[in-house]
Amino acid sequence: MKQEVKKNKVHQINVRLDDNEYAKFKADKEKSGLSKSDFMRKIISNSTVNVRYDGKNVIREMHKVQNNINQYYHSVMNRIDVVEQRVDSLEKINILEKNTEVIVPFSINLETVACETAEIKADVLEKKAMYDKELTDCVDY
Repeated sequence: MKQEVKKNKVHQINVRLDDNEYAKFKADKEKSGLSKSDFMRKIISNSTVNVRYDGKNVIREMHKVQNNINQYYHSVMNRIDVVEQRVDSLEKINILEKNTEVIVPFSINLETVACETAEIKADVLEKKAMYDKELTDCVDY
């Protein structure tokens, strides 16, 4: 049977490509896992060329993304903790001001700061949950 197939394939096509075209061709061919001839036959016949992914590389990249998300999450949460500590300090100053009648050279609405901090914290937690879900969906795929 192989000899019959070879007999039918008697035409050869030579194509010249520049460096960019060849790099794209080579990368796409390697992703498909096909030989050069089979890859070209798929393209000529307008067939869909399926790309095969190396699972280790995909998982490695997903871990990098997850690591970045976790670093961002912890960075934001640390900033929120600092803001909450400052609010606590301002509340203490406010108590001292009421008890000792010291004039503080600034005014701040502590309730507004606390609300804004809570909103930021909720937003960050929501985004982290969303990214975690997307990563889980990618892994499940």
